[in-house]
Amino acid sequence: MGKRLSTRGVIVIFLLFGLVMPFGLFSSAQAEQVRFGTAFRSSPNNIILIASLEERGVWKRNGIDAKTFSMPSGRRVNQALTAGSLDLASSRATSTVGAAFRGVPLKIVADYGGGSVFSIYVPAASSLMKPIDLKGKKIGISRAGGGTHAAGRLLTKALGISAEVKFVSIRGFSARMASLKSGSIDASMHSNLGTADLVAKGKLRMLVSTGDYLPKNWSYYLFFVRTGFLKKDPAMVKRVVSALKEAVEEARSHRGWAKEVFKKQLGFSEKGAKYVSETFFLKPATGVRMDGLAAVRDFMLEYGLIKKARVLPLKQIVAPGFIE
Repeated sequence: MGKRLSTRGVIVIFLLFGLVMPFGLFSSAQAEQVRFGTAFRSSPNNIILIASLEERGVWKRNGIDAKTFSMPSGRRVNQALTAGSLDLASSRATSTVGAAFRGVPLKIVADYGGGSVFSIYVPAASSLMKPIDLKGKKIGISRAGGGTHAAGRLLTKALGISAEVKFVSIRGFSARMASLKSGSIDASMHSNLGTADLVAKGKLRMLVSTGDYLPKNWSYYLFFVRTGFLKKDPAMVKRVVSALKEAVEEARSHRGWAKEVFKKQLGFSEKGAKYVSETFFLKPATGVRMDGLAAVRDFMLEYGLIKKARVLPLKQIVAPGFIE
């Protein structure tokens, strides 16, 4: 049986414990880590945003202890937000507005132009030379009823060939590229930034872009926050949104650095990386733009991305005032 501690020993241990507590248990609970997520981990927009936050030290400069998650899709971001695994996130406006209307607990806090739009591509050697040549052809999309399908419908409607084009659902970029190569589809819908290097290497050629047909006030990408986190710590939300705006400006101001990031992380050629570095984030991040959200909502209604019964007043899904 062990020896009993003397009264003096108990006092010494108590004093030591009192000295350690403030620097140990208490300090670990003082700063809660902010969890920020981006959708589409291979998107140049998100790659450069994360690099700006981390590599260029924007999080650190703003004194924010943040953990950044790069997720494969807007759907996964929305699931993580609903589960409480993320505090703030960024994604395409269509994905974010649709999620809010479906009941995902989020509030839109800022708008930023990613520069990425869906376009229809053909193999560089294709005989299709003009957009109207798509008449009677097969166009690959990611899934029926999704964003690429809606973008394709917008373009074929504008070209007057809606009834004479067949959309083929092929999940995954690589799978659509393989289908293009085999000739099972004639064209395919992709992001202009994601395909920039294939265009630069002479493997793909853009035929027509939604950028020429979307409303001028269109909102492309959004920052948003989980409603529970907003209620819990609005001051921290303001700090994070300010840092996100700064990260956008940091990347816009260092496009040469951005080009090297794309070459390193995506394996882009000099030409492809240069194109993307000159195209992303064409405008600064701003506060919520209600006209841009209205344009997105109207597009989604027209092309069946949301049902009219699910539409909420836009003021219910935004939290303005976080960017001056």
